[in-house]
Amino acid sequence: MPKIETEAELRKQIAALQEKLKRSSRVRLDAIKTIVKEMRKHDITVDEVRDAVGSKSAGRASSGEGLRTRTKPAVKYRDEQGNTWTGRGNSPRWLVAAEAAGRKREEFLV
Repeated sequence: MPKIETEAELRKQIAALQEKLKRSSRVRLDAIKTIVKEMRKHDITVDEVRDAVGSKSAGRASSGEGLRTRTKPAVKYRDEQGNTWTGRGNSPRWLVAAEAAGRKREEFLV
């Protein structure tokens, strides 16, 4: 039988996890500051780093310069239960089952 924890124990666990998250964030921030310092020291641009890793849209940038954002493809098919499909890739199970039951794919067009 699982141990039932008190509210106080749960709050203590939450506080510990929040502190761990803060420490992790500080470590990441320190690493970023070090990287930026080295980039400035060697006159390296963000574009040069992006080119070096082989992807024009790799990583995250605070300014968003040169980054392309991906948009989700539009939903093309929807059934009565709210299942959706963009029309890309293999047909979803719900659509295959509906077609097997004699329904037409066009009935589900959005």
